[in-house]
Amino acid sequence: METSFATGKKCDLLYLAVLGIGGIALNQFSYLYTISQTNVATAVFLQYLAPGIVAAYAFLFQGERWGPPNCWPCC
Repeated sequence: METSFATGKKCDLLYLAVLGIGGIALNQFSYLYTISQTNVATAVFLQYLAPGIVAAYAFLFQGERWGPPNCWPCC
């Protein structure tokens, strides 16, 4: 089977592309919906906190370990 980029498969790229486009669309929808219900400051604040909320969810409900490999992407 032909690989894509470094080590992934073609079906992985399609999955990631759909997930990325869907994620961006949902992110923009949630931002605009929050603005329509409250104000811009609340929407910006929630988007600023989004990575922390996702990390807390992964730790609490998905069983991810909390440490340098997970919370420091540069290392």
